[in-house]
Amino acid sequence: MLEKIKKILLYSILLYGFFGFIILPFILKPQLIEIIQKETNSKINVESISFNPFLFKLELSDVELKSLDDKSLVSFKSLLLDIELYSLLNSAIHVKNLTLEKPKLNVVYNKDKTINLLNILKESKEVAKVDSNETTQMPRIILDSLKVVEGYVSYEDYTLQSKFDFSFGDIGFELKDIDTNDFNTSSAELRFYSHLGDGGFVDFKSKIEGFKPFVVNGSLDFEASKLYSQWKYMQDSLNLEVADGKISFHTDYHFNLDDLNATTINNLNVSLDKLRVKPKSKYKDVLNLGSLYVHNATIKPMVRSVHIEKIGLDSLNIKAKRDE
Repeated sequence: MLEKIKKILLYSILLYGFFGFIILPFILKPQLIEIIQKETNSKINVESISFNPFLFKLELSDVELKSLDDKSLVSFKSLLLDIELYSLLNSAIHVKNLTLEKPKLNVVYNKDKTINLLNILKESKEVAKVDSNETTQMPRIILDSLKVVEGYVSYEDYTLQSKFDFSFGDIGFELKDIDTNDFNTSSAELRFYSHLGDGGFVDFKSKIEGFKPFVVNGSLDFEASKLYSQWKYMQDSLNLEVADGKISFHTDYHFNLDDLNATTINNLNVSLDKLRVKPKSKYKDVLNLGSLYVHNATIKPMVRSVHIEKIGLDSLNIKAKRDE
């Protein structure tokens, strides 16, 4: 009898493993492709889907979404979802790891002021009816780690007189340590960083000290290697061109939703170097700035308080002419 039970258990495990490793990915891949192509005006390619039924890990590899004219919209190297299986028995979803690796997003703002990513959406023929009396209870969600690794975003704008394009590379994002049933003691951390297409970078860090009340502390670092890139987006309307210049800054911040007056931007340090401004398509400068710096400034925006420990200006030259 015992041997019979062992055989039944063994065959059950083998059958479960065969279904999870082989059958389920074989079913999921065509279903995913069919749903996306049915619900959007796009084409999708999925290289592979794998699932580990014992560890409850799902991975999609080499996925690319294209428009109907074969222009790449979204792609990624891999998407890994790792869920704690036993948490499902307790009516909870425990995400141990959700990692998106090498995502690439191509955003195009067309001349007719439409966005390529929105153009693929089909109009819904049915209007969903919402029952206001119906209450939906969300399951408990525990998130250990959510990551975006080596992301890339390109942006093209054709609505201006001349094409504007910009890119963000080496994008990283991380959110960790969240429990929707324990907001009082959850100490979530968030970070976003990216290199800019012109050589600059941005690094944003936040630590959520509590959710009730919502309190967050963090820092922001930014450096633009060429102000020309950002200003180019506005130069057609302002008729001015930033021919040269570099800005960088660092700041810490504090925010408390229950005490907005305590909102503080502190330890703010700003440096602006070699700024040169001239009329568009002309060669004579109207403004030259050697350097400008702000050291250790504190700003409390809700109470309109600004304190600057030190500020410096070097070599400012402005040429202005009044039109008759």
